[in-house]
Amino acid sequence: MSAAAARAGDDRASLLGRKNRVVKQETAHLPVYTPQPLPDQPERIVPERYTGSDAERLAALETALDEVTGRATELIDRAKTWLDEQRGIVLREIRDAGLYKVKAHTFEEYVRDRWQMSRPRAYELMEAAPVLRILSGIPDTRPSVSQALALAPVLEEHGERGVRTVVEQGQALTEETGKRVTAKTYREIGQALGLGAQEDGDRDQEQRDSEEHARNESAGRKLHRARELADQAQRLADEAREEIAAGARPLQHGQALDDVSALRRVGNYLRAYKPEL
Repeated sequence: MSAAAARAGDDRASLLGRKNRVVKQETAHLPVYTPQPLPDQPERIVPERYTGSDAERLAALETALDEVTGRATELIDRAKTWLDEQRGIVLREIRDAGLYKVKAHTFEEYVRDRWQMSRPRAYELMEAAPVLRILSGIPDTRPSVSQALALAPVLEEHGERGVRTVVEQGQALTEETGKRVTAKTYREIGQALGLGAQEDGDRDQEQRDSEEHARNESAGRKLHRARELADQAQRLADEAREEIAAGARPLQHGQALDDVSALRRVGNYLRAYKPEL
């Protein structure tokens, strides 16, 4: 190897080293999430292992299938909770860091186009994620997004201990009545304990505020898009005018006349366009 080639190799290695250090510095501030592992799947049923009379085998196989069905249902619920938690965590990071701007003008547009999700649903998942992480670590719970949203104010005001207190009371109520706790149950328990759970009216107001914010964001996005289309229309019309001035003639003369008339109408409309912002 020549001395020049060796120096070139050293230069490339030095450059790569500097790039790696820059990448590490730029990403050092990003939080590192460690998703909780999903539970193992239930053991498979092997029919040949069940012996006895036909009635005994039938009863044993039915019992085994009932147990597996219950276990599988639990796994599905836990997997859905895990997925909702991860969605909320990642979407919050994408929103807070402004990463959605790589693909869209607004966060609403990003979640709609990339994840087929409405803006209110995305915000629900982001609000619910920290609570879902706590609930998924509490035995004998089947948490949902609606339950997590009911407990979100408790977490904000009283921390994890407050959430666990409400959940423990809910579990005690379930043991006493045999009824499964719901989001409404958690809200009622939180209110009874003075732990700041939201009233239904507060939740309704929050929903109205969220919908109003979505409308405001949508109006701004549409105005921005309309401006882009107007700029594009002006550029194309100018190009067509220059070509016509140079001697070009549209093949569909009648259509061209209609297009010019439509452009004039749009121009008159835009000149008078003054929305109350």
